[in-house]
Amino acid sequence: MGNQAFKAGDYPKAIEHYSEAIKIDPSAHTYWSNRSASYAGLGDWENAANDASECVKADKNFVKGYFRLALAQKNLQRFEQALETITRGLQVDFGNNDLKSMRKEVEDGLRLQKVASYIDQAKQQFANKEYSACLSTIDSGLRIDAGNASLVALQ
Repeated sequence: MGNQAFKAGDYPKAIEHYSEAIKIDPSAHTYWSNRSASYAGLGDWENAANDASECVKADKNFVKGYFRLALAQKNLQRFEQALETITRGLQVDFGNNDLKSMRKEVEDGLRLQKVASYIDQAKQQFANKEYSACLSTIDSGLRIDAGNASLVALQ
């Protein structure tokens, strides 16, 4: 019944059904995986991550569990965690194209997150008249995102 509700896009109903199934057999990784997907359908990434983590604990060889966990972590902007999850998933199935594709997205997100951090740090250094440190921070940011308009403007 959970699968039917999921396919119909009735994620709250699907969550109810999968929750009942988990109460009956919490060791069944597919229940955790499906409920994670239902939470993802609602954009509830925290619960999606929690359930995907339980899925991976229940079956360390179920690659879709790693994918679901990495997807939730990516959407929560936990890029370093997502990269670790993807790496663990690829250890199970090195050829998994979904994980490989997501790895690139996560690496891009991590790069942009680092650049944003450099921009914030450079602005703070500039405000504190720490000009030498500010220029060094800008250079560090430009090394990973050459031509970034915000960094160039600060420069």
